[in-house]
Amino acid sequence: MKRVLLLAFGIVLGAGLVFGQVGYIGLFTDIAHTSCNMYITAAGGVKRIYVYHMMARETTACRFAIKTTGLVGGQEECDLTGITYYFTLVLGDPFFEPPYDDDNAGVAFAYGSCNTTGAIYLMRITLTCAVGMTPPPACSSLETVPAPDAPTGTIEVVDCEDRMLFGGGLRFAINPNPTCACGDVLPAHESTWGKVKALYN
Repeated sequence: MKRVLLLAFGIVLGAGLVFGQVGYIGLFTDIAHTSCNMYITAAGGVKRIYVYHMMARETTACRFAIKTTGLVGGQEECDLTGITYYFTLVLGDPFFEPPYDDDNAGVAFAYGSCNTTGAIYLMRITLTCAVGMTPPPACSSLETVPAPDAPTGTIEVVDCEDRMLFGGGLRFAINPNPTCACGDVLPAHESTWGKVKALYN
């Protein structure tokens, strides 16, 4: 299965590698992508997170994963109850840490055409939090990061000339305080020159 998924990733993101950065993948609490802080209390309820490729003009695809820190699941906590994708051609699973599915981690989106807008809506994540739950610790977070098995070790973006570029990520803060407010755009890549050069060996 993993081999089939990697082959599919190769088809979606079968682009020539160049060095540069095209935008970042951000998580927001609203469809207008203005806030990346979320508060989860003992009152529980349904929480929605909207995922966008920001500053995405002249792009056709992207690949990334979502890492969770401090957000736990179970009968008395928050559970992932749905992911709604905007695009038809989507491969993989965005989450790769418990309590979410860690099989086939990393998700790839093909936009279907050359994007001409500044932001692309990718998906909506729905969390259902039980009434009376223990709230997640302060400074819990979701972060957009490279897919665990991305050959470049980066968030990958394909431009309209079929070239692979590096994208950045964003930290989405849950129950933030002054020390951990969201909005820090994470480095475009954590790769090394050795990893990149190895792609050509």
